[in-house]
Amino acid sequence: MPDLSATNNYKTLFDKNWRILTVIVAIALQWGSTTATLRSQADRLNNIDKRIENINQRIDNAFNRSIIRAARGDERRI
Repeated sequence: MPDLSATNNYKTLFDKNWRILTVIVAIALQWGSTTATLRSQADRLNNIDKRIENINQRIDNAFNRSIIRAARGDERRI
């Protein structure tokens, strides 16, 4: 009967390495997915921040116009 211990050891080592590799690949895929999701959310938040900044600028401009009109004695509405 041939000695199969070396073959069995190789098979066991291969199975363990395969499992480890599978776990590493799964973690890498999840990391990539999480990173993409976070990047997408950051982009959305950045767009919202720009919109808020634009609205605040409009409010400031309207307020400044109303102060200028009041200083001139202009009774027009904004």
